Amino acid sequence: QINYPLLSISERMTGIDVSLSYHSSGIRVDETASWVGLGWSLNAGGIISRRMNGNPDDILNSVANGFLALREEFSYEDVIEEFDDENELLALNLVEGCKDMQPDEFYFSVGGYSGTFAFDWNPNAEPVVSSIHDVKVERILPVNLNDPTIASSIKGWKLTMPDGSIYLFEKQELTTTEGKLGKQGNALTCSGEEMEYVSSWHLTEIRSAYDQEIITLSYVPYHMEINWNESFSTRLGTVSNPPACPNGGIQAVGAPSASNVKIVGQRLTEVQSEICKIRFIPEANLRADIGDCPSCGTNTDMYALSSLEMRERTNNRLIKKWNFSYSYRNNSTGIGSRLMLDGLTEIGVYRETKPGYQFAYNSNSLPDEKSYAKDHWGYYNMANQNPHMIPSYVHFGIGFYAYFDGADREPSLQGSLANVLEKITLPTGGTQEFEYELHTYGTVYKQAITSLQPYVINPQTYNDGKAANASQPG
Repeated sequence: QINYPLLSISERMTGIDVSLSYHSSGIRVDETASWVGLGWSLNAGGIISRRMNGNPDDILNSVANGFLALREEFSYEDVIEEFDDENELLALNLVEGCKDMQPDEFYFSVGGYSGTFAFDWNPNAEPVVSSIHDVKVERILPVNLNDPTIASSIKGWKLTMPDGSIYLFEKQELTTTEGKLGKQGNALTCSGEEMEYVSSWHLTEIRSAYDQEIITLSYVPYHMEINWNESFSTRLGTVSNPPACPNGGIQAVGAPSASNVKIVGQRLTEVQSEICKIRFIPEANLRADIGDCPSCGTNTDMYALSSLEMRERTNNRLIKKWNFSYSYRNNSTGIGSRLMLDGLTEIGVYRETKPGYQFAYNSNSLPDEKSYAKDHWGYYNMANQNPHMIPSYVHFGIGFYAYFDGADREPSLQGSLANVLEKITLPTGGTQEFEYELHTYGTVYKQAITSLQPYVINPQTYNDGKAANASQPG
């Protein structure tokens, strides 16, 4: 990972750093650029995120219930015992997704401390923390849990660190997944219900021990809609009497399923201590890569970061400033367009412009975010002819195997290099250049996957007319 420290607020007992980093693991086809460019991240403040298992633990005002509601109503023993007539309804609700017995996993990394935490089955307990540091995690509850306008029973989090400092996370990022309420027999299920939940909590305040120093962080919301998330399923029938394979004996059905995700995120605007402040200034124009169109999302307040300013709090005197410059790759606007960070320039205390950083990227272009031309890990593989994302499949039987022709999901070095960072020109005039290679992976029956060449004996067809082949090893 490439990392550049930019600004820092250092009090006697607390502090906060701002840095810019680039992940050099490649760019996935459906990756959306952050507000500092594709592949780049601005590290400032902190965040508590979660990996959701089943329903959100803390969800409110929804048809579905989360783990916190379940543990209030049932004990662990109630859930794991054999189901009888009395708790048949509980079993049905668990199967249909209306109740959830899987606690979510929460992650934090802030101020040099990191770890995970999760709830257990004690209805009165705070989360159980896993960290090499002695960190205490407590919930901050809403004033009124019956308020129909709130999505979570957790307003925020309070983390107490080993040195006595306190970090408060009270700015919520909301995610809404849309779907249709499904049916199982005559019973409604909750698995397809539209759901709004808190996907993360942003750092809003740092307090030193005994509240001697306080650093505050301010945000404004932004809105984004993503509707290019698609998944495919496949169904493989049985193969009988090889190699005869009667017609209809082999089937592979690919059915796309699209989901729409709405995000109300939080954009950092200012960090303020007792002696200085850092302002995060957006560009004047909206981002061109997130257009206001049905196929690529809705853009109402998405901006790229124009500059960072650090000033004295009392007299507003400039201490240091960084200017960011960008361009768009692939298309100038709309779907397929990619926001690229081209340069980073420092402005000194006397407003003098210092030599900056220049960034150059691979000339291959990514396809648009909805493209099926991607390998098993989501990177561009230049297979632009793919009709879907179901890969070729080899089914092994007794003395035979069946080969189902599908999408080309094999990696491509040339494709995976599209839009990746290749060269940095430093303020000194020197350069850094980066070379990439693919990982190696996988064998089948001690053969490299790419060397497996089925001998086609009896071609069959899918129900959509595409070819499937039943074969014996050659």
